[in-house]
Amino acid sequence: MSEVREVRIAASRHLSALKKMEHAKTIENCRFCGSPQKTMYLNLGEMPLVNNLSSSPDEEVERYPLRVFLCHDCGMSFIDCVVDPEYLFRTYCYRSGMSGTFVRHCRELARQIDAKGRFVIEIASNDGTFLHQMAKSRRLGIEPAQNLAELSQAEGITVIPEFFTAETAEKVLKEYGWADYIVAMNVFAHVHDVTGFISNAKKLLKKDGVLIIEAPWVRDTVNNNDSGQIYHEHLSYISIRGMKKFLRRMDMSIYQIKYFPDMHGGSLRFYLKQGEQQKIDVGLDDGIICYDTYQQRIDRVRDDLSAYLKDEKIVGVGAAAKGCILCNYCHLENNVLAIYDNTPEKWGKYQPGTKIPILPQEEISSVRERILILPHNFKNEIRRNIRKLNPQARFIVAVPTIEEL
Repeated sequence: MSEVREVRIAASRHLSALKKMEHAKTIENCRFCGSPQKTMYLNLGEMPLVNNLSSSPDEEVERYPLRVFLCHDCGMSFIDCVVDPEYLFRTYCYRSGMSGTFVRHCRELARQIDAKGRFVIEIASNDGTFLHQMAKSRRLGIEPAQNLAELSQAEGITVIPEFFTAETAEKVLKEYGWADYIVAMNVFAHVHDVTGFISNAKKLLKKDGVLIIEAPWVRDTVNNNDSGQIYHEHLSYISIRGMKKFLRRMDMSIYQIKYFPDMHGGSLRFYLKQGEQQKIDVGLDDGIICYDTYQQRIDRVRDDLSAYLKDEKIVGVGAAAKGCILCNYCHLENNVLAIYDNTPEKWGKYQPGTKIPILPQEEISSVRERILILPHNFKNEIRRNIRKLNPQARFIVAVPTIEEL
């Protein structure tokens, strides 16, 4: 019987390896400049796909290598394992509108660009949170996740349910014409073909049109001990130096950069126009980024959290991607009894890798255990919301260091 079991286990592992080969590939060179000169500065081992929630605790979870490299030539960071976007994004459980902080962020951007009567395209429009603020503009979303596209369409927003490819760009140009603004919030880091992405955006922009790209800043991710930004959907980690070099080659000029320290652990917003690189003083630079100690500090977060919790039973709040990496890398499956979340699509599912159940946020009202806030970047908003449900709640965050709130 034991031999039969071993054969079955070996067969299962072989099938899992074959599935990985179907869904992922490994790259050797930097996707921004093509250089093979790179140094690995973080290795999280094999991690699950953070938003592929399990329907059963017994469901087999695929794991893929998760390693971050620094390009010696252009200064961009990237992971070398590229999972097929069709596999990652056709159905997507993250809804941007579930965060009040992000809704306000979108409202402020809409107010700033003041595009009344103008044509605005959003790439990766998610559930329409930003485009909802653009009701006085001609607006169009491009969103590959069918479930999210349908949410926007139900609100009267026109959405093309496809990836932003050359074919999609041609279709938009033919049917809708050139855009005054193209907005790409939290999608550029997800893109493997970054050159094609910028080229396709340029095709759709009017001569004086504006491309707005927003992405987490690698400086804050690395210096703030944040492993939660590192997962397979995030193929690249953006530096100002690297973006300047890349965009110069793409004949795009940065005319403004804004920094948002509380957005996704620290994000940059680049305002771009076509043409030669302009000499501007954006008031921002990468400064010192401590790549060489990042692995050591991430391991210390894991070890300190393990020593701090010991055998204590706690719960989590916020079934976010970054929380999945934290729970898996820190081996919290024996500490965290459940994770409470306000996204209905996640209820009744299980966090990939740890098999921790995800429950409706309202049910946290009866919890007496301490609560680990998994999306630490939204800790203030989450704490306020949970205190309304559970006034006696006691909170912990683990990043950048352990803190009792």
